[in-house]
Amino acid sequence: MKKLLIACVLFTGCYTSSMMTGFNSTPVSYKYSMVAPLPDSNFNYEDANIKAHFIVGQKEIDFTILNKSNSPIKIVWDDAVMAISGESNRIMHKGVKYADRSSSMPSTTILPNSSIEDLAVSTDKVYYREGYYSQYYSRAGDWETKPLFPAATLNNDKQKDLFNSVVGQEIALYLPITNGNNEKLGYTFKFKVTDAVLIKKTPVAVPVKQKTKTKQKK
Repeated sequence: MKKLLIACVLFTGCYTSSMMTGFNSTPVSYKYSMVAPLPDSNFNYEDANIKAHFIVGQKEIDFTILNKSNSPIKIVWDDAVMAISGESNRIMHKGVKYADRSSSMPSTTILPNSSIEDLAVSTDKVYYREGYYSQYYSRAGDWETKPLFPAATLNNDKQKDLFNSVVGQEIALYLPITNGNNEKLGYTFKFKVTDAVLIKKTPVAVPVKQKTKTKQKK
């Protein structure tokens, strides 16, 4: 899955994600903070069973999970859920085809003292864009993923109010994990939008190619 974003850690302890879209729109950068199970400025969580790290991206949540126990653990993907502003949907992760996002997904086993790197995408954000074909321009259809929150504003006050209303909303990621005794350990990780900043576009200077004088033959 191609990533069209860059998620970076700020010194304030929040993640920010942004996306450049459109000529007549202004991209928006969202800052996040991790609020559950425990607040953590570095987006880490650790207990007796796992150690986890998260990055909230423009379209997905990337994460690393380390199995600290002495027995294998499993992530039960069919029961995993992402809730955005209170609306829950199942997720898809690495290796799942877009067309199979609603099908059953095998669990992932993590051996003791081993880790996995994966990501979670809310399936309601995935859609198939129909192709466009004409005599002058054609574009093949393809699968695309909508951002977690609107990615750009159309430079008017109503749109800016919409982005400001995103501040304070939360994304919850529920990862059901079973331990060696087949006991389900339900982890719910929550991330809150702490700020939405409009990014000003910097005009790009186009170098002017100077004409060189040629000597005329006598």
